[in-house]
Amino acid sequence: MWSKIQSMLEGQPERLKVVRIILENGLGLRGSEVYLNDIEIPVVRIAKLAGVDRRTVDETIRMIERNPEFESPIRWALAERGREAARAWCGRNYR
Repeated sequence: MWSKIQSMLEGQPERLKVVRIILENGLGLRGSEVYLNDIEIPVVRIAKLAGVDRRTVDETIRMIERNPEFESPIRWALAERGREAARAWCGRNYR
């Protein structure tokens, strides 16, 4: 599934970073906002972590929300794999 997301965002490395952070941290999207359970996460914090502009985070979230082709694999990863599994699934090695 990660390879599908990577191919869908080919040529858009900044958006791929944002999606990876959302998945690795088990964050949820509600409208144009990002949540960890019921805690709203400011997009500027995600932008800082990803090393991108806050507008890139906003645009990425809108892209996911508007395009079911993006939304489906991302929601599946969060629902089925959970935070730790999503980290491993994205190919990250955490200690």
